[in-house]
Amino acid sequence: MYQPTGDASRMRSQYEVGLDYEFDHNFEINGEYAMVNDRSLKKENYSIVDVEVDFRF
Repeated sequence: MYQPTGDASRMRSQYEVGLDYEFDHNFEINGEYAMVNDRSLKKENYSIVDVEVDFRF
């Protein structure tokens, strides 16, 4: 929970879950899902999905 002021009307909560999978020493996929509740916005609840592909050489 992030609350920049003493007022709960601007409170922001974020819940995350992630997954990392290493196929090989040089190839990895990372995924993350976040559900955000931001009371300072008109639409308070929204989701974020982040996918990352890593190559090492």
